Amino acid sequence: MSAFPDDIRNLSAVLDSLHSGERAIQQPILRLVIEHLRLLACQMDQEFSAQFCIRSQTSPSTPESPATDISARACQTVETRHDQ
Repeated sequence: MSAFPDDIRNLSAVLDSLHSGERAIQQPILRLVIEHLRLLACQMDQEFSAQFCIRSQTSPSTPESPATDISARACQTVETRHDQ
């Protein structure tokens, strides 16, 4: 599971390197995409770490879908950032 956030960070780094070569009108949009990708990777790392700790301390009773919860929380965080 930790490989996916690493892929997101790699894509974010590539976009960041392209950022300086883009037209001025495209730079804010590219910066927004970069920030969203980094936020998503961070949220996924935090969620994965929390679930790993909880699962190692207790026995799993029902299968869960962490991807749905991660996406919902990441979207809420992104929307909150833009409302500020």
